[in-house]
Amino acid sequence: MMNNRISYKEFKSYPDFENREEAAKWLKEKYGEDFFFLRESMDDGEPLYHYDYVLDRETYDRMQEWKERNKSVLFPPWAPETKGFTDSFQEILIWDDGKVEVIGPSN
Repeated sequence: MMNNRISYKEFKSYPDFENREEAAKWLKEKYGEDFFFLRESMDDGEPLYHYDYVLDRETYDRMQEWKERNKSVLFPPWAPETKGFTDSFQEILIWDDGKVEVIGPSN
């Protein structure tokens, strides 16, 4: 199954969120099982939550298998066996205050 890349227009139509929980719940309801929490990092001393939105499940699963097999989160995007990995998902960032950023929205 394929999902369309989130567009800039779609991203700009998101409501304002009070906090991370509200944003994540709304996005989960909108995008379903293809939207999920990946990891937490720090952004200027603030927690930042990374989510993936899967666009191409088959390729995304191959990417996860490749990462496990190679024990690496990084992959060479130019290599034949990793072709399409970067296009198989979109990253969505959420801050505690409810700010959301969609990485690489389409026009």
